[in-house]
Amino acid sequence: MGEHPRSRDSPPHLAEGIEPAAGGGYTVTVRRLDPDHPGSADRDHVTGTTVVVAAGAVGSTELLLTARDRHRLLPGLPAALGRRFSANGD
Repeated sequence: MGEHPRSRDSPPHLAEGIEPAAGGGYTVTVRRLDPDHPGSADRDHVTGTTVVVAAGAVGSTELLLTARDRHRLLPGLPAALGRRFSANGD
């Protein structure tokens, strides 16, 4: 299992963006969510050859659509991304 060294016993993070990394792979911009300091906006970047997007049906779609359409960073994502979505699961 490829676990990032900082993923264990660290505060939760919120993915804010994803883009291709200069040397290959992807860089994810994250915001550190610290329950002891609400509202803090410490940002970090995590780079890897493979990124698993597991932010739920809405969060994953929003992250990928934003990268593809708003920032034009992932143009290779399919046009079907975000279509035929149902909050009901049907």
